[in-house]
Amino acid sequence: MTGGWFVFVHEMFPQGDDWRTAVLFVFGVMSVHQGGLYGKYRLTVLAFTSLFFVYGFIQVGLDLLGVPIAYIAIVLGASLFMVGTALEDSSHRELAEPSLLIGTCWMNSGVFDCIAFATSIHWANMVTGLCIIFAGYGLQRAGRYPRLTGLGYLIGSIMIYSGLFSLVRDTPVELLYFAATASMLYVCVVLQSRALLFTTVLAMLGFIGYFSAKHFANSLGWPITLVLMGVAFLGVGTVALKVKRQI
Repeated sequence: MTGGWFVFVHEMFPQGDDWRTAVLFVFGVMSVHQGGLYGKYRLTVLAFTSLFFVYGFIQVGLDLLGVPIAYIAIVLGASLFMVGTALEDSSHRELAEPSLLIGTCWMNSGVFDCIAFATSIHWANMVTGLCIIFAGYGLQRAGRYPRLTGLGYLIGSIMIYSGLFSLVRDTPVELLYFAATASMLYVCVVLQSRALLFTTVLAMLGFIGYFSAKHFANSLGWPITLVLMGVAFLGVGTVALKVKRQI
């Protein structure tokens, strides 16, 4: 049906080149149509399609009004997150988890764009990653959706580690990165997160390899450095296993 409406608009206005106006019209019509069907039949699939067309209509409409895309993402993402929370207490609770996931990603993409525009992509990575980890922590405290919690810790920590490394790389405070990752081992125990432990161990091992290759690769002590790297890897692995037993 949606494709049919687009064909109809194209046939009526063959010279039109504003695709956003066409999308706004079609999504508006489909929102009313799917909303009416949902009001009568109360089916989960109709709730999903209604939300899809309503949010598509709102995004395109705000875009036509000249609202920056980052602000649109923040507002609509936060709105969808609240809708997902409300769906938990409805007969369509199977839509709650994907709504929370999409809402979180949508909102944080807007946050990332705003911070990257105001500062740099490195700070945007760190702040957005921290926001995602806080979202995962909130779900963990509520005892809901362990898959989303683990995914939040995984993606959030990757963004934080990549942003922090980019900030301290080739500066006198490079070793602060290793200190930060080492301290995160304690956080892994507190949060009881294997996903966070996985990214933390990879970050530590990656930094050890990078730092050793950068400062000792062309020196006479490089063979000794390789041995020490091996010992360091074993040490990190041992610590990781001990932390994992506590999770």
